[in-house]
Amino acid sequence: MRAMTALSVAMVAGTPLATLDTIVGLRWFRHARRLDLSDTRVHDLAGIEAAESARELLLFNTRVSDLAPLAALTRLRMLRLDNTPVTDLAPLARLGELEELSIAGTLVSDLSSLRTLRGLRTLDVSGSRVSVEQVAALHAAIDEVDVLGTPPAAP
Repeated sequence: MRAMTALSVAMVAGTPLATLDTIVGLRWFRHARRLDLSDTRVHDLAGIEAAESARELLLFNTRVSDLAPLAALTRLRMLRLDNTPVTDLAPLARLGELEELSIAGTLVSDLSSLRTLRGLRTLDVSGSRVSVEQVAALHAAIDEVDVLGTPPAAP
C-alpha cells in the first residue's frame, strides 16, 4: 500500500481500458503526477477527479470527447489530446497552471476558451480545424504562447 501512495506515473497506455471505473483502486491515482491513458479505448473521463495531483495527462489516440471532468484537475501543466474527437475546449478555461496543450488532429476550431490561460506556453494545433484568425486572437491574449502547426492564412 505504501508504494501506491508514492506513485508518480500511472500508465495504462495501449491496454483495452475503456472506462476509468474499470481500474481497480482508482483512488490510488490521487497521487500520480503523470497519467498516461493514451492508445486506449477510454471514452468517459468520469472519476478522473480522483487524480488531484496530476500534472501531466496523456489522452492521445483515445475516444474522449467530453473534457468536462478535467475542469477539476487544476494542477495540470501538460495535456495531450491528439487524435481524439474533442471539439470543445471550454472545460479547460479553469486550468490556470496549464503550460502545454496539444490538440493536433482534433476537431477543435475555437480557441477562445484558452485566452484566460496566461501560463500557456506551447499549443500544438497541427491537423486541427483551428484557423489563422483563432491563432491571432490567442496571441493577442497570450503574447508568450508558441503555437505549433499554425494553419496557413486564407488566400
